Amino acid sequence: MGRAELAGVHSWIILTECERWQGLPRLGAPLHSRPLAKRRTLVLFKPPETPGEGGMSPLGTVTELIGRLKGFNVWPDGSGAMGFGESLGTATLYGPGFILELPYAASGASSPDKAEITQALVYCNDDDYAWPVLSRICKANAWKMMDPDSGRTFG
Repeated sequence: MGRAELAGVHSWIILTECERWQGLPRLGAPLHSRPLAKRRTLVLFKPPETPGEGGMSPLGTVTELIGRLKGFNVWPDGSGAMGFGESLGTATLYGPGFILELPYAASGASSPDKAEITQALVYCNDDDYAWPVLSRICKANAWKMMDPDSGRTFG
């Protein structure tokens, strides 16, 4: 270390000792505990063809959805036995600012190629990047996004 760096360390030690004597919080200690930002969770779904009909229309199979979403830079990471994640019963895809989970085990199909996906779970890590891409995906496929906390739908 050079003389300037040692002087900076020495000043920091003196400052922290002075703060301790005065009963002040130590240097580098947070003054308040700030909560972490909550990750936004959304559900992608396709509304029924006729407005009065109940339930949701299927989005497609896992392989169909991977093929449909690759144009939007959404792709699995290639891990796992089938190539789309380590979680059993769920295909995990990664897009700009979000993670998309396709639960295929809930449909009861024997393989993900035969499972009809009716909804997808989206975890937004960065809304600034994720929102435009998710909006374009919904517009291109006639899907909707729903905020499960408030029940509001978008898209």
